[in-house]
Amino acid sequence: MLSNPYWNTRPKTKKDLLKMIEAARTIHYSEKLIPLSHLGNSNFYVEAREEVTDRPIYANSLLQPIFHQVFQREDHRFPIAIGIPFSGNMLAGCMQGMHGTANALIGCRLTRSQKKDHGNTDGLLPTPDHDSHWYFTIDNTISSGGSFLKAMKQMESLGYETKEMLHCFLFDRGLGGLEHLQRKGYKVFAAYHVPTIIRTFVELDLWPQERLALLEQEIESMKV
Repeated sequence: MLSNPYWNTRPKTKKDLLKMIEAARTIHYSEKLIPLSHLGNSNFYVEAREEVTDRPIYANSLLQPIFHQVFQREDHRFPIAIGIPFSGNMLAGCMQGMHGTANALIGCRLTRSQKKDHGNTDGLLPTPDHDSHWYFTIDNTISSGGSFLKAMKQMESLGYETKEMLHCFLFDRGLGGLEHLQRKGYKVFAAYHVPTIIRTFVELDLWPQERLALLEQEIESMKV
């Protein structure tokens, strides 16, 4: 674990941020294979939950590309981040907490993984108010896109115009899922490309060279 002063310092360069990603084990290598949904098993894992949200300055720095993407959109309505469970909910909360000007603030809605048997909200998410808000989703990773498509069906049943929304992912695993969603008509954005980051880890001598061959094999075998 790095000392608190390290995590309280905003990275000055892209290289500094990549070193923080590696030090935080947001992207890490495991000798033990990790199940990756239906695609198979992977030695490379992305953990962008409390590893990110427990460190506010790191989280703020990491989420900046999505923050800027949101405010490139010209829309008079107030932007609301919707988290895709489970990890996306944590990141949506971080987006709401990011400091902007009075004209650069973000609201937040959290998605339940299952309906509750009490209260006055019937679904997994409150119904949309398209007159006052425009909505975007956020999740930590995109692999095949299967979990995302399931979430979209639920949101569409509540009245969300999912193909008019922006859908943001912190990390794209480079397995073709992002392109698959684009072909289906979704407006998607990924802040970081995992294979590119891993190649940079090797270039910076943070990771050994032999992991690149393993990475390429994984991508070839799992590509959507």
